[in-house]
Amino acid sequence: MDSDQKLQGVEELKESVAQERISRNKGLDLSTIERPDPVAVRLKSRRCMDDRPKRIIHLDWNKDKQRIVECTDSGTVQCWNAMNCTMVKGSSFRVGSRWLLCCAFSDSGDEIVTGGRNNKCMLYSLTDPTQSAVVARHEDFVSSCVFARSQQELLTGSGDKMCGLWNIETGSLISSFQGHSAGVMSICMTNSSSSSVFLSASFDGSVRSWDIRTGKMVQCFDGHMSGVNSVSMARGGDTFATACQDCSVRLFDLRADSEIVRLDDSNTIFPCNSLSFSYSNRLLFGACDDYSIYVWDTLRMEFNTQLLGHDNRVSCVRTCPDGSAVASASYDGTIRIWA
Repeated sequence: MDSDQKLQGVEELKESVAQERISRNKGLDLSTIERPDPVAVRLKSRRCMDDRPKRIIHLDWNKDKQRIVECTDSGTVQCWNAMNCTMVKGSSFRVGSRWLLCCAFSDSGDEIVTGGRNNKCMLYSLTDPTQSAVVARHEDFVSSCVFARSQQELLTGSGDKMCGLWNIETGSLISSFQGHSAGVMSICMTNSSSSSVFLSASFDGSVRSWDIRTGKMVQCFDGHMSGVNSVSMARGGDTFATACQDCSVRLFDLRADSEIVRLDDSNTIFPCNSLSFSYSNRLLFGACDDYSIYVWDTLRMEFNTQLLGHDNRVSCVRTCPDGSAVASASYDGTIRIWA
């Protein structure tokens, strides 16, 4: 059997697997599934951190469950104490690039990494913000960054269609993950420190899972009608959610290798920019362009409620590490704590 015949056999096998997946999904009647009783969501805006007139693009919780870091369109990074809504002394500094797009705390909470339209990631020390280092370089904007298996490794997603695993100490590229045909807009890892799998969402309409150890793609999830803005992994690492430019919000299962359900309905008329699961995975929060945060019940597979309070586009939403609160960032220059 020559190479052309082998390739043809591979393509035929891929097609048969795709058809089998479609037929099985069609056979799943969600109306027959016994659903739990509705949950009453009584979250209110309890605190507000005001950094106007800046537009806040992204935020991240520290593992101490008290500090929040934000990055803005003017190139500033600021740490807040979420308990009393005050700026953490000595933690405000300006990065050389305007329009920062992402930021993340290290596991120790003493360092922050930022990425943006200058195509690189910078590492800053909170104990001495004047000390900084370039820890990653891409050929296009850096849309997402997250500390990987240790504090010495960083995962990034970029508009150059690539994800990278970087050695923070040397700033060298350990592995590159290539396969997307458009810019990577979001990446996420499982909560387990022993896991080696991460997800990437791209404007090519797909979400891919990758194995850090091998640098290879494990699974590819298609079906979105346009670019995917955000991907969020549920605790446990078996389920993830996506938010798409076509205003859809979908749940996927890694074990089933397929989409479970679409959560959006007639209530969802604006695309979500960011997603975050509650600590129990029961609720899914979505930061939307219509100045609100949508809340879906993942077990009942339906829209639950809407959180109102921002005066402009909500750019990011993150659940506190212990699940006690939800933080949202907005173009109105505020971070709100919902509890």
